[in-house]
Amino acid sequence: MKSKFTKINFKDIAKGFILAFITTLVGTAISMINIFKETGIFDLSWQSVKLGLCAAAVAGFSYIIKNYFTNSKDQFAKPDPPHPKF
Repeated sequence: MKSKFTKINFKDIAKGFILAFITTLVGTAISMINIFKETGIFDLSWQSVKLGLCAAAVAGFSYIIKNYFTNSKDQFAKPDPPHPKF
């Protein structure tokens, strides 16, 4: 079940962490490739890891915030319609 408007469930947080992890890997790899192009040395430095971690934090939090403001019908910034009472 999808989370409701202004609600976050465990699945949303797990997907945010997965997105952050993948972003860290890709961001660090791209940074390492750029450093290799400039220096000719393939080295894992704190600079490349830091860029990947910063990108991961932004990507993960952006995903969670987007899900916070999305209703159960995947409409952004629209509250869930009221349920009919019987």
